Amino acid sequence: MATRRVDETPETESPWRVHLTAILRIDRLLALATAAWLLFLAFAPLDRQVALAGTVSLLGGGLVVGLAVLFRYKRVAVLLALAQLGLFAALHSQIYSGYGSHHYACSHEPGAIDWVLFTAAHVVRAADLLDVVEEFGLEIQAVKHRSTVSGVLLVVMHLAVDIFLLALLLRWGLRLWRGVVSGWGRGGSSGDVFRQKEDAELLKLALSWACLSCLLVCVLLVLGSAYARGWQWADWVLWPLDAVLRVVDIADSMHIFGWHLHGAEKDYWLAALAVSLRLFAGLYIADWVNYAMLKGLKHRALRTVEEFASDLTNRNAEVRRIAAEALGQLGPEARAAVPDLVRALADPEILVRRASARALGQIGPEARAAVPDLVRALADKDSYVRLSAAEALRQIGQAAVPDLVRALADEYSYVRRAAAVALGEIRSVDAAVVAALQKALYEPNREVRLAAEDALRKISAASG
Repeated sequence: MATRRVDETPETESPWRVHLTAILRIDRLLALATAAWLLFLAFAPLDRQVALAGTVSLLGGGLVVGLAVLFRYKRVAVLLALAQLGLFAALHSQIYSGYGSHHYACSHEPGAIDWVLFTAAHVVRAADLLDVVEEFGLEIQAVKHRSTVSGVLLVVMHLAVDIFLLALLLRWGLRLWRGVVSGWGRGGSSGDVFRQKEDAELLKLALSWACLSCLLVCVLLVLGSAYARGWQWADWVLWPLDAVLRVVDIADSMHIFGWHLHGAEKDYWLAALAVSLRLFAGLYIADWVNYAMLKGLKHRALRTVEEFASDLTNRNAEVRRIAAEALGQLGPEARAAVPDLVRALADPEILVRRASARALGQIGPEARAAVPDLVRALADKDSYVRLSAAEALRQIGQAAVPDLVRALADEYSYVRRAAAVALGEIRSVDAAVVAALQKALYEPNREVRLAAEDALRKISAASG
């Protein structure tokens, strides 16, 4: 059954009702409730325990809802994320005023603007994935934390901000990057799709080699610096390890709690080297994280159908297989990826071809354009690919019937048998189908005859 897109509005539905439905989303409601709570705290002070309980409840609920919206609907709840920052500022202020000033260090009694600036400074630090601010010792805040409680709250805040920023990067940044790469073509030609895909792969390969070269240069500079400065042998390993760990430490717990693995003294040269090493190592780490997320989350990963489809050309065969499976799990929603899945039916890897055939079947009637290619896949050298193609044709249904009838005359007996089985599952009562199956009852291959006989029996039962 065809599904209506969310953004399509029936003529009978009034505009005000559409707008009301759009407004009444749980994340937006929670963002409005958070804003109201912050205003209430500003003008009507409450008992400190009640105020803290309300702030913590809204904060926890907002984090859960934000993650649910992100992974369920693949949408970033921007308004809710901004409201959460206000709650973090209020929470730090409540802890300072209600539970002791020893949790924070400041040169004067902080006011509301100081807590806003404190939160903004940590948003900058959380967004600073390469830890440039920390490495160069830049002072960007007047209030500082100095207890485990305030440190843990900052870790939670950094984690929430980084998840939000990484989601934006995955949803918008990667989409822009893929658009730039996919539009790279020889002579600016936009009509030759295959040539553009080839150029895109060459561009990605060139960038990968450039990144690897820069990473090797960074490693050589680290080794040279270690030798020139007479580091302890342990620091030869611990300094690069510390630098790389800070890339994956998206909650910035190492910085917040002042953890260091090495004893090497800081200076501007080592700071620049650490930032460079994190940049080029981080690109490889991001690629591994991308693969891990794709493998673990599959269709729930933060990707659009177009992005999943682009993964079908990835150099890693496992990524191509997982992308095909994810598109299949999306079902009819992945109809835009049918041309890409059709091309994947000719992939050199058997597992990718199997997954692509199954995905086309899961998309169903929306994949009718793939029928001729699925019929050709009935002649694949791998039996599981042939089986998956036959099952996909059955799931596509009536749209596959003409090509399946022609496949009953294929030169390969297993293609003829698969076509007969698929026609039996579709149960079309068309006269041409019945005539072709009756003709197949006299063909020399026994398995084809049995499949045709079974198909006719099923069609007869369906016609009553």
